[in-house]
Amino acid sequence: MNCESSNSPIDITDKSSGNCDLKCKFLFKYTDSSSTITNKGNYLSLSYDKQNTDPEVYNSTPHYVEEVRIYTPSLHTYNGSNADAELIIIHTNDYNTKLLVCIPIIPSEQASVLEFIIETASKFAKKSGQNTFMSKPMNLNNFIPLKKMYVYRGNLPFSPCNGDNNIIVFNKNENTYLSISKQSLNLLNNIITKNVIKQKENTYFVNTKGPLSLSTSDGGEIYIDCKPVSDDGKAIDDEDENEIKSPLSDMFSKINYKSIVNSIIFQIIMSIIGAYIIYKFFFFVMSRFKSGESDVKVPIQLPSLKTLRSKLPSVKKKTE
Repeated sequence: MNCESSNSPIDITDKSSGNCDLKCKFLFKYTDSSSTITNKGNYLSLSYDKQNTDPEVYNSTPHYVEEVRIYTPSLHTYNGSNADAELIIIHTNDYNTKLLVCIPIIPSEQASVLEFIIETASKFAKKSGQNTFMSKPMNLNNFIPLKKMYVYRGNLPFSPCNGDNNIIVFNKNENTYLSISKQSLNLLNNIITKNVIKQKENTYFVNTKGPLSLSTSDGGEIYIDCKPVSDDGKAIDDEDENEIKSPLSDMFSKINYKSIVNSIIFQIIMSIIGAYIIYKFFFFVMSRFKSGESDVKVPIQLPSLKTLRSKLPSVKKKTE
């Protein structure tokens, strides 16, 4: 289906409208996935398991793979010419906005992971409507070129031709493509029909650094520090830091507080302070207790004069 009113796909040249290294960051860490290949007539559709952790991130927003498609020839053109085929990874997010990662495919003597996918489809899903389960998992980390990429916003280049989506495109003329043998390309052309989608006019930008792979060999956790950017593409945190940073704040930022707290001297000082506080508290309680005793007044009763006389021994006068 040709989306007449859509503003994608487009023709990619080396004349972009500007740089977007900070505004169009793409970070990815795909995981192994089982997949079902479905022949849709004019493209192959591959399912992909939704990841529970480490989703792909575009401009600080997590995305998940929704579907993978293979078209022939490519939907995008490069300096006016198509690639032999195109792989499109369709992502979605919690806001139902799509992210398309589009990679051209050209014939080459170098074998790739695409060979197994196409050979499996040609055997078990050679007709429209047929599907087959892949016998081994796939991982999209093996498909993403780590080179310059072009980015624009547009409608979906296929049905339903809607939305305001982020679209990443790699340029085959800059050696950013997936390779496939001529034999596999012929198999692909025999099982799906060629698309007739026309290219549209749209504004696009370039990220010269390309995507960033977050896959690690040790399987460690990945922490992403996503910073907001201003209208000129500069990180806002960096601007604020330059405005308020002073020599005093820089001095405090270099202090290793953790090593100070864990030092023996610090612990001895804190123990002495704690003991002194306990001693003063004990002394305060005891002083209050003693002062309470001295405040109790016991009345003293003096004996009467008559009582005192009765206690004295009687004295008899001697008669001369």
